[in-house]
Amino acid sequence: MGENKVKNQHTNPKVYLKNFHSRVVIPENPKKRKKYFLFVFDKDENSIIEKKTDKISYEKEFYNLMSEKQEIEIILSKSENDYSPISKKIIQDESLSNLSEDEKENLINFITFQILRSKYTREIIKEIPKKLKEEVCDKCSENLREKLDNAKEPENIRKTQNRIILDFENYKKYLQDKRIILIKNKTTLPFITSDNPARLWNCCGVEGGIETEGAVIEFPLSPYLMINFCCPIHFQNNPKIFELKDEEKVSLQWKIYFKECFNELYSSIRELDKLKGINFNQNAK
Repeated sequence: MGENKVKNQHTNPKVYLKNFHSRVVIPENPKKRKKYFLFVFDKDENSIIEKKTDKISYEKEFYNLMSEKQEIEIILSKSENDYSPISKKIIQDESLSNLSEDEKENLINFITFQILRSKYTREIIKEIPKKLKEEVCDKCSENLREKLDNAKEPENIRKTQNRIILDFENYKKYLQDKRIILIKNKTTLPFITSDNPARLWNCCGVEGGIETEGAVIEFPLSPYLMINFCCPIHFQNNPKIFELKDEEKVSLQWKIYFKECFNELYSSIRELDKLKGINFNQNAK
């Protein structure tokens, strides 16, 4: 039996986006699936439109070509299937304490993939050879220049990201070592998410990757729940559940996600139009 190949490959999976739905359409035919909609803010176009989740955040042959074995699609699809019941449980219970060890591991797998699979990450990969060439151009050999030029080719960038995704075990260990804090949004303003949903920041204000002391990964689960993977040194005394009651801090989350997304924001409410015309260089750090 042949492999069922996928051409339109999602960088943000439907199983994640549907938790931010604006509405759900239930078909009359019970054999058909529910249709989930949410509001999409396009940063480049400065526009907002309500779309179905299966029409959002995908690109043709983003990971695997139709002529290839779709190993990335297979591994991502499995992780998405694992995540679906876990996210339902967390949202229903508003707690992480009822998760089994396997469920916790699958949750970490899914969020690790969300870091590695995004367009934002591809853009970072794309910039690395450019910066290296700029920094060492005068000193490097002709052979090295040629390799850096080849690394900038779209096909090689795609393959590099695929190798990183397949090597996810080496990245997820940094999440496993962190203290997990669940944030409950008790305001009337919902969390939003983006095409770069797993946001890295540092509580010490230093630059560095996920392995750096002070590094925090925040990941919105729904309009009213967010998981933070926090540095255990600096957050060891923080409660495992935090209730957020300050709407200004949720508003700041909007501004930061606007600043750090690749191009799109996703929300359960149309009021994302508040983003139009706002100077996001202020307060978004």
